[in-house]
Amino acid sequence: MKVLAIINPKAGTYDQKLVELCINVLRAKFTVNVVYPININEAKKLANSRDYDALIIGGGDSTIGSLSINVKIPIIILPIGRGNTFYYTVYGKIDPLNLFTSLIKCNRVEYVDIGFIREVNRGFVLGTSIGILADLVKLSELYKKFGKGMWSYTLASIDLRIRMRKGQIKPIRVSLRVNKEKVYDDYAYLLSIGNTPVRGRGSMKLFPKASISDGTLDVIVLPRVNDEIMDSLAKGSYSNVLYYKGKNIEITSDRRLSLEVDGDYILLEENKITVDVIPSSLPLLKPCT
Repeated sequence: MKVLAIINPKAGTYDQKLVELCINVLRAKFTVNVVYPININEAKKLANSRDYDALIIGGGDSTIGSLSINVKIPIIILPIGRGNTFYYTVYGKIDPLNLFTSLIKCNRVEYVDIGFIREVNRGFVLGTSIGILADLVKLSELYKKFGKGMWSYTLASIDLRIRMRKGQIKPIRVSLRVNKEKVYDDYAYLLSIGNTPVRGRGSMKLFPKASISDGTLDVIVLPRVNDEIMDSLAKGSYSNVLYYKGKNIEITSDRRLSLEVDGDYILLEENKITVDVIPSSLPLLKPCT
């Protein structure tokens, strides 16, 4: 088996030693070519290659999501990002070294869903949000200097709660259509679309009904916010949240939209996004058991 490894050295918890250990495990049985692309466009071209039998993506959730619509061959995830939520969703609690060891013994291909945002021509594996989750990701960028991994999100979450209590967080006027039907037209503090049940490595159980293999995306709307609602949201309790499922989601606002996409912050020129599910489109290489 010929394997291409695309490694993002700028990923949140990049660990050269872990990368080398995992690659060397595969090299005991497979031919592995390792590439460190200089930018995401180069990475996309590499991911589109059909010259290999499998593709290792070394990075975080946003790296995987950014490459997801370009992938033509089964992928193996090497988790070196801040959250690595998709890795744990797909592989469970197995550590990367044991995963790679299991893969050389026996492997199988499983196809899962991804989401696609038309306006930015970008796929995602976790989800996309406007409102307080986009604010959280934007704040987390400021706290990266204080530590790697989830630490920046923890500090940003504390900061966001303080701003919320001071009344500095304002709702956004949104119109939401699910499968072409208008289901909401009012102010909201959060509108989030999810492919996986959890975000933040399981710290936020936003979408308890979600599955990466059900051919739909899940949507939540948070019309109001306070500490109690935020706590219940993290636990997957939905007494104050509107919940929908669909294959096509359209969001329109009265202002330019700022998005969180798989943990990346994006400020759009547009005031609208159209999101589609692409069912069973991302091939994953998994252990047989």
